[in-house]
Amino acid sequence: MTYALRFHRLAVPKPWAGSTLAKLFPNGASDWPAGTGESIEVADLPGESTRIANGKWRDLTLGQAIAQDRLSFLGQLAGADDLPDFPLAIKLLDTRQPLSIQDHPRDEFHKGRRIHRGKSEGWLVLKAEPGAVIYQGLKPGLQRADFEDALRNNRADQSMNARPVAAGDWLYNPAGMVHALGAGLTLLEIQQNTGVTWRLWDFPRPGGLRRDLHLKEGLAAADFETAPPQIFKAADGTLLHDAGPFGVKSLRFSQPRQLARSWAGFTLVTCLQGRCEVTLRGSDRLEPACLDAPDTILAPAAFTDFEFYPQGECRLILSWARAS
Repeated sequence: MTYALRFHRLAVPKPWAGSTLAKLFPNGASDWPAGTGESIEVADLPGESTRIANGKWRDLTLGQAIAQDRLSFLGQLAGADDLPDFPLAIKLLDTRQPLSIQDHPRDEFHKGRRIHRGKSEGWLVLKAEPGAVIYQGLKPGLQRADFEDALRNNRADQSMNARPVAAGDWLYNPAGMVHALGAGLTLLEIQQNTGVTWRLWDFPRPGGLRRDLHLKEGLAAADFETAPPQIFKAADGTLLHDAGPFGVKSLRFSQPRQLARSWAGFTLVTCLQGRCEVTLRGSDRLEPACLDAPDTILAPAAFTDFEFYPQGECRLILSWARAS
């Protein structure tokens, strides 16, 4: 693979959708009809695999392209597990109402190889209304029995640990942690490429909308022992996360700079502010790409170095998969 891949985003309607995405990112406004709560920027999920917008693989889904040339996309990661899909997904979320209280399954391994992908995820807060929170885990002093009692009495939200958040905050959410995104948030979500969500309890919805719950599966997957990870501020050069299934790095700059890749495999580059020309370098290959917020490109494994040429103040997020 000798060029950066671009994608056609997918707009997903949600009952909790807000209307902030189009205001925050005018360049993408035409892609988001009213009611869009989730914008899938890059993913290989069943029925939600983003289509490639340029080059040799144009109009193929990411999944179709990966099936034809997995090694070129992933590099050393291609042999890290036996799963055929792309390992990460990038989304933008816009919440006018809180999401359901939910959790996700963990990775499953057999003889040191991943055989089922779980769903750990991380959120970078792009905008937060006053008082906005993200629920992670239970209030101090509460245990599983307290949560199950709250579920039976239809007050599960009262048992949740509400964490106030602001723009620039990064929160990691390991698979199994019971959580819910609150209202009034616009987020970048980086997650394992898994669409499985176990909904344990839902907030009241306009019109009395009721959504299916998955109490048996969700409680079986729930981890009430792990404390919510520390909240980090996404400053220039901050390594927001580099453990478990993925790594994330934050960049903010207004002058040209170079960066040598220190991780294996592909790199996803997401522009969240401004406009930036990115030159990908790998052995004798040079590939330029211009990003306008909120574009994401996929730099295949052959590219090991980056040159960034911003037009004014620029903000980028780099993300990559880890083998274990």
